[in-house]
Amino acid sequence: MVFGLDDGQIHTVQGTDGVIVKTGGVGGKIGNAIVNSRKGLLCFDDPSQGAALYRLDDEHRVITFSVKMAKSRLEAPASLFRK
Repeated sequence: MVFGLDDGQIHTVQGTDGVIVKTGGVGGKIGNAIVNSRKGLLCFDDPSQGAALYRLDDEHRVITFSVKMAKSRLEAPASLFRK
């Protein structure tokens, strides 16, 4: 499987020649991804929503583990503005 970072595309490739057998999308960006073929699961990090768990056979989203986003205000050190 090959995962597209910016377009959210998942390509299933064949054997050693790398021919694309199937293409599907998840509708968002993909941060990191891991596949458990024994259990038929795919988990990837969607930076906007959190970790998402999918079934490989029908590409159905099982659950999304949302991650709280903390907004913080970045401040430059005062030493940057001294003359």
